[in-house]
Amino acid sequence: MSNNSEFEQHSVEGEHEDEGNSYSSGKHRSYVWDYFDPLPVAPNGDKKAKCSACGQVYVTNASSGTSNLRRHIPKCFDIDQSGPAKKQRRAPLDQAMYREMLAISIIKHNYPFSYVEHEETRKLHKFLHGDVKFITRNTAKADVLKIYEREKMIIKDKLEKVTGRICLTSDLWSSITTDGFMALTAHYVDENWNLRKKVLNFRVIPPPHSGSILAEHLINFLAEWGIEKKVFTITLDNAKYNDILVDRLKGHLRLNNALVCDGDFTHVRCSAHVLNLIVQAGLKAIEGAIEKVRESVKYVRASAARKYKFAECIQMLSLQCGKHVRQDIVTRWNSTYLMLDCALAYRRAYTRLALVDSVFKTSPSEEEWARVEIITRLLKPFYEIVTGQGHSVISSRKESSTRYFPPPLQKSTR
Repeated sequence: MSNNSEFEQHSVEGEHEDEGNSYSSGKHRSYVWDYFDPLPVAPNGDKKAKCSACGQVYVTNASSGTSNLRRHIPKCFDIDQSGPAKKQRRAPLDQAMYREMLAISIIKHNYPFSYVEHEETRKLHKFLHGDVKFITRNTAKADVLKIYEREKMIIKDKLEKVTGRICLTSDLWSSITTDGFMALTAHYVDENWNLRKKVLNFRVIPPPHSGSILAEHLINFLAEWGIEKKVFTITLDNAKYNDILVDRLKGHLRLNNALVCDGDFTHVRCSAHVLNLIVQAGLKAIEGAIEKVRESVKYVRASAARKYKFAECIQMLSLQCGKHVRQDIVTRWNSTYLMLDCALAYRRAYTRLALVDSVFKTSPSEEEWARVEIITRLLKPFYEIVTGQGHSVISSRKESSTRYFPPPLQKSTR
């Protein structure tokens, strides 16, 4: 028998009990007293009972009976079909905690606000606890913003306690819908001498994105966080508008007597961006060979039949390197390096595919493969430096070369 069926049976049986004598201790005593405690008779003669779970008080005079008590029981207790007379108590739902956890799940998993209105989501939450109160997408949005404001105040309080200077990094990003965003990150050493990094702003910036307009937004960000007088440096890429941005920022900080060394060290050029420009210039030297490799990868990945045929070529040649066929992002040299490195591992498979597949026309020649191998070997130390593996590169090269390799840079987010 199900839980609900058992409770319905109790309810039906209760209709035939002596409702007029709720305090009776005879053989027809109602099951509701397993969940309610009788209270002393009031001066006016009213008989009352209190729920042993939530403390709700009900009148149990002869005229009212115990029907209202039976209706209240499912709100505070889980009916256990095989349990003793005293049933398992249901813990009350903390609605505020429920809403906060729901908002955190939306933030962490990037759910839409409409998630809280989905029919099956609501069914699931109702199944987990019958007392849940559903919320709308507007309420969910308000809860998320409330969490944001709370966390913002926590970070702002930490920044106020920073006794030293704060280094900033900033960059512009574009969404898939070409909306422009400006990111601002703070780097500082806390009171326990731990290096901290906090993303302060990631905000939509409508065009135009000139240096003076971006400087105005940046100055507003600093004022919003109260760190105008704590700025040490700001790291930016080599875009021309950033020179104007820094000049405007230095002028503002100079008015507040907040510049260090009169701003000589305020502007730091992004090393990762400089490195990217160097590598991109080098890649142009073998642009034709790289393009052939790129088109070969696209060809193999275009359909399941081509993947299967390429896998047959790998099997026939007994190639076992365990690498995936990668396709690069043209503007990111590190992904181009990974594509070339993987392609070299399957170099013979691409050559065989060109022999057995007449449609495949983009396989590089032996001379082009040789050029790809040289450029990949040159790119490897750059890749290992920006991914934090530079120490191993330095130690392995000291034995065979006197060339100096710089220490590892911070991993770029570009």
